[in-house]
Amino acid sequence: MFHGGLAPAVDRCVEAYAAGRSLLLLFDYDGTLAPLRRRPDQARIPSPTRQLLTRLARRPRVAVGIISGRSLDDLRRMCLLEALVYVGTAGLEWDLFGTRGSHPQARRLHRTMAVLNRRLARVVAPFAGAWVENKHLALTVHYREVPDEEVPSLLERVEAAVAPYRPSVCMVPAPEALEIYPEVGWDKGGMVRWLAEQIPGSQPLILYAGDAANDQPALEAVEALGGVAVAVGAQVRASYWVPGPRAICELLAGLEAKLPFGSPPRPATPGAPT
Repeated sequence: MFHGGLAPAVDRCVEAYAAGRSLLLLFDYDGTLAPLRRRPDQARIPSPTRQLLTRLARRPRVAVGIISGRSLDDLRRMCLLEALVYVGTAGLEWDLFGTRGSHPQARRLHRTMAVLNRRLARVVAPFAGAWVENKHLALTVHYREVPDEEVPSLLERVEAAVAPYRPSVCMVPAPEALEIYPEVGWDKGGMVRWLAEQIPGSQPLILYAGDAANDQPALEAVEALGGVAVAVGAQVRASYWVPGPRAICELLAGLEAKLPFGSPPRPATPGAPT
């Protein structure tokens, strides 16, 4: 049984597929496929969802991908699923069916991010439970374990530390974290549009599901392209809504029940975004 409102989303995908279009099924990781946990290394995709992703990725004219704020290497290590598109650091690096790449402008700002990483490590050191994750092309300040009364002071100090580096970097809120990216005019929305161009055949119908602020550009891009945008939880907006990862598993099960079996398309070796 679908969560309310999911049946029309599945039907749109099935109708497009029946008309000969490919499907590009894209999902955020934390809070969408995997339930949020206190530590990032504890957030795992439930076994039923993993199995559904794998089986759907083997269907003809279906490509499945995960677009995460995690680094690409971390995302691949957490998933260990074959035949998927992996996009890390909110679109700044990717593995497209074995072809890896990263955004050239983000690479040029790598040294700036390294300097900022050291500065932020000193800023968060006095706050028990706060830590900085260095993703090389980006940074995340985690404060899930910081006492509530200390969070405003922590965020104020992080903002002050980042301010001298603007406009070369930007900050995006995440669940009990702050994502800090090089400002290159590129986000998950740009990556979704680029991925759609890499899928062979007729223009694919895109489905995207995400739960956090860095997913909103992707949800808006998908709706602009006539696709199916699914908001997970209360932090983002889209035409379809579900409360959490369990409902995403139901969505995948509904798609599996209606699509035939086969092998996913393989795009030609892609060029990098500019």
